[in-house]
Amino acid sequence: MFRWLEKMQKRLQIPQQTLIVWSILLGIALFAPLLSHNKPIVCRSEEGWSFPIFDRLDHIHEGQCRVLLRPLLPFHPSELDTRIRNPAPPGTRSADGRIHYLGTDEYGRDVAAGLIYGTRLSVSIALLSMGIAALLGIVIGIPAGRFQYSNPRMPVLSLVIGGLLVLYGGWVMYWHGGWLKWRAILSLLGGLGIVGYFMYKMVLRVFPKLRAMVVVLPVDEMMRWILEWISALPGIFVLLVVLGNILPPGIFTVSILIGLLNFPHKANIIRTEVERLHRQPFVRNAVLMGLSPLQLAVRYYLPILFPILGISVLSGMAMAIVLESTLSFLGMGLATETMTWGSMLGSTRKYFDAWWLGVFPGVLIYLSVYSLYVWSERLQRRQRLAYH
Repeated sequence: MFRWLEKMQKRLQIPQQTLIVWSILLGIALFAPLLSHNKPIVCRSEEGWSFPIFDRLDHIHEGQCRVLLRPLLPFHPSELDTRIRNPAPPGTRSADGRIHYLGTDEYGRDVAAGLIYGTRLSVSIALLSMGIAALLGIVIGIPAGRFQYSNPRMPVLSLVIGGLLVLYGGWVMYWHGGWLKWRAILSLLGGLGIVGYFMYKMVLRVFPKLRAMVVVLPVDEMMRWILEWISALPGIFVLLVVLGNILPPGIFTVSILIGLLNFPHKANIIRTEVERLHRQPFVRNAVLMGLSPLQLAVRYYLPILFPILGISVLSGMAMAIVLESTLSFLGMGLATETMTWGSMLGSTRKYFDAWWLGVFPGVLIYLSVYSLYVWSERLQRRQRLAYH
């Protein structure tokens, strides 16, 4: 196990401090319920073994079975202490004798539990948002770089039918409230794809001359215009407007918005690199051999693009953590009852003396962001040496 970790560290050029910090953060994110919860993990009763921590129903398991294993902290971040009116300092005891080792916020919620579950939320948003940004960057950047000097041709009929189906699908999802219902979106897209295919075949049989009507698509110009338009948007302002007036706050909403705002930078990097690779002799030979654009992307582009894209993804993850914390600090990120690093920092605006609400989440934000920037800088230095 340790040899495998050592090999991975050398191959990915992970600095030691980054490996330590993110191993701890990922461990906390994966095992958050086992680290902090107000229910036992394993119980034994006459009926057999039970795992109350995975029971969504709020049953009282204490006294009904013998507790064999408990979480490290006996608190859940949504658990309120009604006796507490102001933030309580570290070491405060609850009414039933449990100790708040890192104190509480103004609602009596345990800070240590909030840090643990806040770590899960921040890591999830960082990974999910950058996954979306990287995927969009690849999907848009590769065609833009590939067709920078040669514009593809597409039948006019395909564009017309595709545009009509997209407009119809958007209208259906808007009026039926299906924008964030993934089953409705997937079923609608699948149905529209089948309808569009048969419509295309039927129209071509009736009007065969339409097959010869094609239009030249300036792919690079269209992609460049889209990327420039999105890059010009002020990110934090767009997030505040959308989350405050259009979409409900949530982990998927925040992740998608951050990913959409961050992908133009990655797409521009990929576009520039693909344009450079397309002039290389080995890629030109592959084109002459008859390899399709998809085969070129899988065999030649992506293996070279992944190290370059990794640098941007790491810095983007750091930016996502800061953005999510900023939104939560302003009360516009996740739900107000959810404890996050930013929401705990936001409580210090009202309670200046509650230093534990600012120090502990601030340290976690600093360590996570700094370690990502250190890793990104090392990869950038390695990439620079490889070019020279």
